[in-house]
Amino acid sequence: MTAAATDRPALQRLGGWRLAAFAAPALATGALNTPLAVYLPAHYSSYVGLDLAAVGFAFFLVRTLDIGLDPLVGLLVDRTQSRWGQFRPWMVLGAVLVSVSSAVLFLAQPGDGLPRLMAGLLLVYAAVSVIGVAHPAWAARLSGGYDDRSRIYSWIYVAQSVGTFLLLALPPVLARGRTPQAGADVQNMGWALIITMPFLMAAAVAWTPELRPGAPKHVADNVRVADYLRLLERPAMRRLFVADVLVSLATGASIGLFVFFFRARGLGMTLINGMVLIYLAAAIVSVPFWTWVAGRIGKHRALIASAGGYVVAILGMGVIRAQLTALLLPTLAFMGLTFAASAFLIRAMAADAADEARLHTGLDRLGQVYGLLAATQKIGSALALGVAFWLLAKLGFTAADPARSAPAALAALSILYIGVPALLMSCAAGVLVGYPIDAGEHARITRELARKSSA
Repeated sequence: MTAAATDRPALQRLGGWRLAAFAAPALATGALNTPLAVYLPAHYSSYVGLDLAAVGFAFFLVRTLDIGLDPLVGLLVDRTQSRWGQFRPWMVLGAVLVSVSSAVLFLAQPGDGLPRLMAGLLLVYAAVSVIGVAHPAWAARLSGGYDDRSRIYSWIYVAQSVGTFLLLALPPVLARGRTPQAGADVQNMGWALIITMPFLMAAAVAWTPELRPGAPKHVADNVRVADYLRLLERPAMRRLFVADVLVSLATGASIGLFVFFFRARGLGMTLINGMVLIYLAAAIVSVPFWTWVAGRIGKHRALIASAGGYVVAILGMGVIRAQLTALLLPTLAFMGLTFAASAFLIRAMAADAADEARLHTGLDRLGQVYGLLAATQKIGSALALGVAFWLLAKLGFTAADPARSAPAALAALSILYIGVPALLMSCAAGVLVGYPIDAGEHARITRELARKSSA
């Protein structure tokens, strides 16, 4: 397969090996997500020695500043025309940023102050922005089929989850029953990312083709900031935008507070690490099921069903005592089973909404569509972590020993981990009721685009 993009309007169904190669970079980007949200705040506040409020402020400030980067990357991706294609140059740049940022962020030592944390966060979120826009936009171009897109994005999500699973499983494998040195777990995660990312990206750019849309004609030099407003004029895109913000707020709060919540209830880190792996394993194995459900009832209805299950599961976590692992672990696994759908179906739905916007506006703006969605994720995470950590610090939360925190802080922790995500996920499901693009509507959109192309 040559590096240059082809002008064919559609691609035959990708085989398993080529699709696996395309999804391979998500192993590394997925491996970044959980350590960033779950382990790094605790690592920097306990091992490196920074104040918890300062850590929360750093995450909030950097993510807030970084929100504007995603729309910018989207514009630049849509303007890119090179001999290597539209998306490959950005993917390679993202791989370089992942390796560099991992060295800065994960290899910090005690006494490395707040500037190193903020520099590492700026670099790593820049990497996430570049790959987080270019990769799903490239995926949308690989297929125009309603159900096949669910399949492609499910592969990306599985790769992300497997990457997270492998990275979290790395510390106990390396320890082999021995007590690891302080900070060694996070540092080993960093080395794994630094070493593997170049090879994963090489597989994707070497094995995956690029395609230009059939209609309207792709005009890379006519991309403007005002196009974002035109995209948001489409009802389907607005709904996805709002739903993604709500889902990102819900999951950002629950994931970012996971370790603190269960440490406050008396569980040790060994068990908590095992719980994270159970959650991830359940999410991974549920992907074929949600892909099947989306094919039967539509993506938005599958997403509504998964959100309802998530609400039930997380409320159950609040009423089960932490020591009752016979009940707690199955409930956690069920929550993992419900989580996966929101992680990949919104991206697959965005590809369909981009087709609808292209039909009505005459603009092919995949970079901007996924830049917009990447920004919503960062808005959700920034608000969730920044506000939650600030509030907990004000109420007397103790990061080094959460169980000894003030009663008001422990009560707030329970509300932030359970009540707020349940409410937000319920609102996200409500936003998607009556979503206008299902399989039938997308088939009509595809026919209209084909007609314009042939004309």
